[in-house]
Amino acid sequence: MAKDKKLAEKIDQLKSLEHAVKKLRNELGYSEPGEVLWKAENWDTIVIVEADGYGGATVMEVDGNWPIDFLTKREKKCETQEEACRLANVWCGYENAKDGDEEPEEKEDDDDAKSDS
Repeated sequence: MAKDKKLAEKIDQLKSLEHAVKKLRNELGYSEPGEVLWKAENWDTIVIVEADGYGGATVMEVDGNWPIDFLTKREKKCETQEEACRLANVWCGYENAKDGDEEPEEKEDDDDAKSDS
């Protein structure tokens, strides 16, 4: 009986802490860990921005059926959620790269290759 009461107290404490963390994240403007902030299908890949819960986020470019069965082509951890979303825009070609951004690989069209010869 005492063991059940102690467990109930621990569960109440856990709920209280989770509530406090959620409130603090809300005050700071941070997303929950694992929350998808940005997602775009780009040709045969998907670019995703996933929050870390502490103000940062990870940008991933994946192939396949994300989030179930996929292969990560590239991934970058960013210090801020905003930086991660901007980098995702760059990877998709929606925005020009700035210093320090990873540029998407240039794909050469057959027509361009013919005109160079």
